[in-house]
Amino acid sequence: LWFLFPLLAYALVTPSAHKVMENAETITASWRRLFGAYTIYAAFVVIAICAASLRVFYTQIFCKLVDIEPGFIGRETFYHLPFFLFGIVLYRYQNLLDDFQSPKWAALLASLLLLGGMEYIATVQDGAAVKFGLLAVRSLAAMTLSNLLFFLAKRYLASGSPFFRFMFDASYSVYMLHYLFIYVFAVFMAQYVSNNYVLALCAGTLTLLVTVALHKQVISRNRYLALLVNGKPWWKE
Repeated sequence: LWFLFPLLAYALVTPSAHKVMENAETITASWRRLFGAYTIYAAFVVIAICAASLRVFYTQIFCKLVDIEPGFIGRETFYHLPFFLFGIVLYRYQNLLDDFQSPKWAALLASLLLLGGMEYIATVQDGAAVKFGLLAVRSLAAMTLSNLLFFLAKRYLASGSPFFRFMFDASYSVYMLHYLFIYVFAVFMAQYVSNNYVLALCAGTLTLLVTVALHKQVISRNRYLALLVNGKPWWKE
């Protein structure tokens, strides 16, 4: 649950981010006029460069200034900040969200080809430039894959089917309970299953089935448990 610490940091900067964006209407309008139909592509590149730059800033400058060893949580908090801020931008600007929910196949293909090339280069060469390039290309691929997921979600999950509504509702209960159950199942099954991939698949499947069943049969039927495990207000039936 390491990502709860970055989320706490992001929650603290969210009000300031919204305030800044309220005063940035002119900048965003200029951005759209400058890049036109390629605005979302420009955003992909900027976010990739910013994510890689912030991670380098944390490990090479910030940690040295405050005299601490670079830590995983701090590194990931700095690295993922541009992605989080872009989410706020999508929340505030519906036209950009609509654009992000349409697939950018060329950008996806280009980013994956670049990723494969940079991963190969990183195995035969070393150096700051290669490491930075790999970070940036990984970030770019993350953006284009996120674009694909947004497109698929809008196309196939926006129909409001009862199954998906139930699974969306159960997702937080699964998240809150999965660590305990997956640990118990993995420890128990490790005595009988030697292959780690099979063990992970079996433990994960059982965990999903059990936590979804608990949500349906127990948590969703008790408003206090629904508050504790699923975040539902207890005063609402």
